[in-house]
Amino acid sequence: MPWSDRTHQIELSLAWSVALGVAATGIYDWSAQSAPSGIVDLDDTLSLTLFLLGCAATALLATAVLRTNTRSGRDSLRIALIVVSFVPVLIGDPTYASLLVAVPLIEVRRRCDEPANNAWMVVMLGAVGLALITENTRRAASEVETMLALALAFVVVILLGDALRQLDAAVADEAQLAQLSERSRVAEELHDSLGHHLLAASVQLKKAQAFNGRDGDTASTAVDHASQAVKMAIDETRMIVDATREHEHFEIDMTVRELAHRILPTGSSVTIDIVGDHQHLGAAKQVAIQRIVQESLTNLVRHADASTVSISSVSNDAALTLRITDDGDGFDPTEAGDEGGLANMRRRVETLGGSFLISSGETGTTVEAVLPR
Repeated sequence: MPWSDRTHQIELSLAWSVALGVAATGIYDWSAQSAPSGIVDLDDTLSLTLFLLGCAATALLATAVLRTNTRSGRDSLRIALIVVSFVPVLIGDPTYASLLVAVPLIEVRRRCDEPANNAWMVVMLGAVGLALITENTRRAASEVETMLALALAFVVVILLGDALRQLDAAVADEAQLAQLSERSRVAEELHDSLGHHLLAASVQLKKAQAFNGRDGDTASTAVDHASQAVKMAIDETRMIVDATREHEHFEIDMTVRELAHRILPTGSSVTIDIVGDHQHLGAAKQVAIQRIVQESLTNLVRHADASTVSISSVSNDAALTLRITDDGDGFDPTEAGDEGGLANMRRRVETLGGSFLISSGETGTTVEAVLPR
């Protein structure tokens, strides 16, 4: 699960826990016939009803704020959340009802820009302090320990909001770095792969032009080769574009079979074994799987002259293990160097925190990539 979703869950769980806790405490007070008279003194039944509605509305508005994507919508809901969270404070005992204010306070500390952040914090904490001073409950005078605990709770809430804000910034920075890395990768692939096919097409067309009128068969063959190179360039472009998209329902089996059909020669024996849940991998891991399979199959066609290929992917809660094995000509992995397709695969996997291994002998090669979930 992405960190942004996890932090949303943390904030949402806290909002509902606080709202339910304050509501339960209020119900206990009213049932014990010790209902406090807050700043606003109402009939007991009406007070309890408004108190519980305020608790429920606070939790629901907090949920709405977290699920709203537009900034203007979040700002409007945030103001409504702040106002509603003070309703139970005005009606009930502020020594516990004011904890509801922690719900919008976390959101303010996490989301608002610095000037608005500080301004809202001062207003909210000042209003809580005013409610504690002016409320009519006699018990408040003897609740020094409760007041200190409440102050400590608000300090923790402020620190938590700041921590979530810093985590959001870190996640945004990571996403930006991933985006820049992906742009660099696409540019490299366009240069190395697409450029190669277009250069080959250009050479064949020049050859066809040179033999035109002199050797019709040679010219025709050159045009056919150029056409094949252009077709391969189009296929490569489609795969590069498709690999940059995150698919909500990522079908790895279909993806691998399509790549094998596109790249491997007719008659090749391919075994595909997919085990475990491969959903919710994220765009980076989806792209990594596609490019590793594509590069491995392309390499074995160009260099290995393999007839049998085995592709397996095993996913569990800890990691995803992708393995491509062939029976073609082997090579020395230590001579692969730091450039080219193998190096690109290694960098891609290691960037995602995984491990990459190539084993090859006189016959047969195995490419293995382990990606953390």
